[in-house]
Parts: sequence; C-alpha cells; structure tokens
Amino acid sequence: MTKGPRIARARQKLAAIVRGLEQRARIRLTRRAKPAAAVSSSRVFKPAMATRGRFWDAYEKFRKTADLPRLDIDPAIFEDASDRAYE
Repeated sequence: MTKGPRIARARQKLAAIVRGLEQRARIRLTRRAKPAAAVSSSRVFKPAMATRGRFWDAYEKFRKTADLPRLDIDPAIFEDASDRAYE
C-alpha cells in the first residue's frame, strides 16, 4: 500500500488523491504519523465487495445456527439491522 498524506492535508487534496488512485490501488492516510485510514480505487473496492457476503445473508445464517436462548441474546437487538451500505 502506498504511503499517503496526513488526513488534514488529504482534505485539501482530495481531487489529487482520487487521480492518484488511477495509478495505484490504495493510498494510506495517516494521523500523527500513524496509519489511520486507507482509500482504495474502485477497481480494488468493487471486487472486494463482490466477494463479501451481504449482511442479511450472514444474519440469517447466524439465526439458523446459533442457539439464541443459550447465548442469552435478545433477537430484538437485530430488528433495525440493515444492509444499505452495500446496495
């Protein structure tokens, strides 16, 4: 992964960072000289998301395999669960 700018500088240079992603797969952003985030090109992001399961599918599998009463997990905590991030 290519080392990139500090987050404060990245705000000012977002367009340049996006252009840079045409040449590189990822750019790492740092905060106080420590890695804080990574920005990926769409050619890296799309395949990664395609291989990742959808939340609802994982939730349904969990419900079928987990013994909720034994785990003492109230199913109501999942009522507002959503998969909007991957639509």
